Amino acid sequence: MTRLRSRRLLLSLSLTLLAIGCRLDVSLDTSTLGCDDGRCPDGLTCGDDRLCHRPQGDAGAAPDGPPLTGPCNKITLLADSFAGTTTAAQWGMYSDPGVSVAQLGGRLRISLPSSSSTNAYGGYVSAGSFDLSESAISMEIAHMVSTLSSAEVYLAVLADTDGLRVVLLSQQSGNLHFVVRDPGGGSHISIPYDAVRDRHFRVRESGGTLYFETSPDGSSWGIRHMQSTPFDLTLVRIEIAAGVPQPEVSPGFAEIEQVNGGVATGRYCKSP
Repeated sequence: MTRLRSRRLLLSLSLTLLAIGCRLDVSLDTSTLGCDDGRCPDGLTCGDDRLCHRPQGDAGAAPDGPPLTGPCNKITLLADSFAGTTTAAQWGMYSDPGVSVAQLGGRLRISLPSSSSTNAYGGYVSAGSFDLSESAISMEIAHMVSTLSSAEVYLAVLADTDGLRVVLLSQQSGNLHFVVRDPGGGSHISIPYDAVRDRHFRVRESGGTLYFETSPDGSSWGIRHMQSTPFDLTLVRIEIAAGVPQPEVSPGFAEIEQVNGGVATGRYCKSP
């Protein structure tokens, strides 16, 4: 993994999100998510204007009770089990020429092209922004791309819209890579990848420390790398993707089975 600048994640946020039944408005408020297919993230309902709204009386206060307290808009609200074939409203889907991105059999499959003439990536980017501080984002990789090629699968945390501040956990060429891209000084650590041990990827932040973790079962997690939290993670987007940075004869495909356990938890912040 030598050419971070070639990654599709550094370009994806400048594109219009073209997922079926989903559109991204200019505002980062999750209540402006489109719902042309009638679906919205948990806690929101689809209105007559085809936008997602909080149910009346659910603007941060419990019905017939005092205002809710505690954290809100945490990254735990972003979850998917990839049931059905339609991209959920919480995601935007993209694919470079030759890359196929589809939900099949309860998994997100990203098939990569053979002998592509250039780099090619595809995946999902979260349509809304979330708070990763004192929280975590994870994904389960049921099928990995060829580890004998330069093909890669990654979980990325995007802390801005221009790709200057990125946290990345990826597998490429048989190694796990822990990358922080930061104008103030980035880092790149790698260790050998183990298909059983590293089935689940997780990026977690707690107490001013950033953790890169993997797990064989999604329950028992091992810390593979840790460092001081490099920048503010209270308003981030998430990208889950696969791709090739150069032509490959047999890059294979990736299948992601779920994100954050497949079940969203938490609540959205009260609208101003």
